[in-house]
Amino acid sequence: MTTKTALIIVDVQNDFVLDDAPLKVNGVADIIPNINSLYKAHHWDFIVATKDFHPANHVSFAATHGPSYKPFTSSITVEAYGLKYEQRLWPVHSVSNTPGSEFYEGLDTSAIQDVVYKGTDPKVDSYSGFFDAAGKSTGLREKLDSKGITDVVVVGIAGDYCVRATATDSQKFFKTTVLTDCIKSLTEESEKKTIAELKLLGIKFITSDQLTN
Repeated sequence: MTTKTALIIVDVQNDFVLDDAPLKVNGVADIIPNINSLYKAHHWDFIVATKDFHPANHVSFAATHGPSYKPFTSSITVEAYGLKYEQRLWPVHSVSNTPGSEFYEGLDTSAIQDVVYKGTDPKVDSYSGFFDAAGKSTGLREKLDSKGITDVVVVGIAGDYCVRATATDSQKFFKTTVLTDCIKSLTEESEKKTIAELKLLGIKFITSDQLTN
């Protein structure tokens, strides 16, 4: 069987990177050169990026639910499409077609062949690049299948949320690797816990210099 490998770059957007970003992930600037260097250092059969791309009234925004709801500390029970789940509430971020939703300027986007938009439904969130919280496909798996992809490498932010969810879903269909020097999480403790849990699913964790063509 011929191996074909895709690189998935998760959510390297202004609202997670800039100093005044509502959901800044500290240290992201340190991993951007590592991600950029992947393009020429390795052969990729497909390079795709994901973007959070929310409507202004998205269910995950604390502001959507009124002043008594606070980002980071409040949560709600979401009921949508026959599904019920607990939703942590966040600051308004990555609203579609705003500067905050754009790729961070330090990210080299010249080699990105496609972009998958997630979190576009106002009723449900989508940490994963593959499926939203209600199980609806973003189209990413279909894109990878159409390219004959067998292996996936995941990089980006945040390691303990959207990278985690994307890698978890990827492993259901593809041999999946995460590059530890190309991800950043909200906290180091959370990242260590995430890596330990995902290794139990069979997901491989290596550094970019250990990646072979």
